[in-house]
Amino acid sequence: MFALIGAVAIAAAFGLIVISDDASAMSYDLSGADFAEVDSSVNYTLDYKGVPDSTKYSAKLVDGNGKEMSSAVTSGSSGTLSSSNSDKSGEKSITVRAPKDAGNYRLIVTITDADKNEIETLISPLKAVDPVVLSATLKNSESAERALTIYFVINGVKVDDSKQEIVVPANGTKEVTYDYVVKDVSDGKFYIVADETTFGGQVTGLGSEHTHSFYVDDKSYTLIEVIAVIVLLIVVFLMIWVYRKPIKNYGKPKSRR
Repeated sequence: MFALIGAVAIAAAFGLIVISDDASAMSYDLSGADFAEVDSSVNYTLDYKGVPDSTKYSAKLVDGNGKEMSSAVTSGSSGTLSSSNSDKSGEKSITVRAPKDAGNYRLIVTITDADKNEIETLISPLKAVDPVVLSATLKNSESAERALTIYFVINGVKVDDSKQEIVVPANGTKEVTYDYVVKDVSDGKFYIVADETTFGGQVTGLGSEHTHSFYVDDKSYTLIEVIAVIVLLIVVFLMIWVYRKPIKNYGKPKSRR
């Protein structure tokens, strides 16, 4: 018996016997953006390989407390991971609507077998952020309107996504805005540049000499809350100390004779 076991082990070691492990052959991957503007759509891709045809999945978005956000997964919330490929690979698209309230959320995708037993859980963080609205005014001093292609340069980086086709009226002004969306935003500077093929004439407000500053409101009240708690504890301590302080009894005043 021991000789047989040893022979099998040696054969497996030299590759004469292949030991199959279906569980280890299965793989899953969830990819997508980790931040997005509030109330906007976010696309994710669930890639899988080596899964049985009966494998299913379900997706949900939860907040920081684990509460499920109703109707946040707008498409691809559940389905079967089937594939006609020899390696049983494929992908599923999942679309999420970022909540209207800024904050940290999580997309949770649960993989189950035919008996609804959980095989694996995939988690992808999603930070919903409020955009920083950048605004500037361009002025045209000529008697003819000017058509321009402009970009916002934010903290020294030209943002291709900010490209806009605008027209500055003759002897007039044009206000341009851009919703700046970034995961971890901080105070910064920006200016506007025009595409060289469209720029010309007396349009002021362009270039680094017209740099603007923007400031981000700090919505973290941690320090204020800590100070408030300390002040409250001090007040409570003083009240207890005053209440428990012994009152000296000097007795009744002596009557005059």
